[in-house]
Amino acid sequence: MVNLSRSGYDVLMRTEALTKALQPWGKFDVIRPLEGGFRNQCWVVETASAQYVAKTTTRSSAAMKWLASLFNTVASAGLRLPHLVPTREQDFVSNGMTLEPYYEGRPPTPIELQSLRTPIGEIHELTRNFPQRPDFASAKTLRTEPRGGDVDLDRMPPRLVNRCREAWTALSHSPSAVVHGDLHPSNVLVGPDGQVALLDWDEARVDAEAFDLWSIKPQESLHPDQRRALLAWEIATCWTVEPEYARDLARSF
Repeated sequence: MVNLSRSGYDVLMRTEALTKALQPWGKFDVIRPLEGGFRNQCWVVETASAQYVAKTTTRSSAAMKWLASLFNTVASAGLRLPHLVPTREQDFVSNGMTLEPYYEGRPPTPIELQSLRTPIGEIHELTRNFPQRPDFASAKTLRTEPRGGDVDLDRMPPRLVNRCREAWTALSHSPSAVVHGDLHPSNVLVGPDGQVALLDWDEARVDAEAFDLWSIKPQESLHPDQRRALLAWEIATCWTVEPEYARDLARSF
């Protein structure tokens, strides 16, 4: 009989639960957890032939099908994308999990991050008429509606809601298209071959293109109204899922 410590027992239980949750895709060995996820937990898993990232999600099946369709639409933009792996039943989410390829790489340099403007611009061009993601809403819609994606304005103080909506007026003249929504260096990998992988499209939606374009500019180059619009979105989208972080941000808003 194996004598496991409490921590070892917990790891074993998580591994067994994860293996069971992934059965709709097949049989996988769990290699290790991935660090850095705030809203979703991620693990590297593998078969005999390839490695993948298994990730928890709260998104609906319809929202994930939209994402899979998006990746097919923008495949020509020149970025390596985390194409979702379907289950045997051709679903993209099962047991609160998704599966995507695992990519090796390093963080981007500031210059490499800036170079994303070109492929991101192409994604915007390709998705100008793309339908809104199921369950999501743009900042323009949220100026009059209370909910969309991770945003629930009804759970925020009314005065803060008004300030966020006022800040989003800076986006009024930006064209709308699909935006990644979280263009942070931690979501960008430069592979050994130099190809750039853009990961974690969890917050992707149809919204003002400025959300992406301003996010990859140096903060000191942004106009105060632009910084304020980005900060308002960060507060609103984190208010219920990362409350302490959102409230810290709100103190300086």
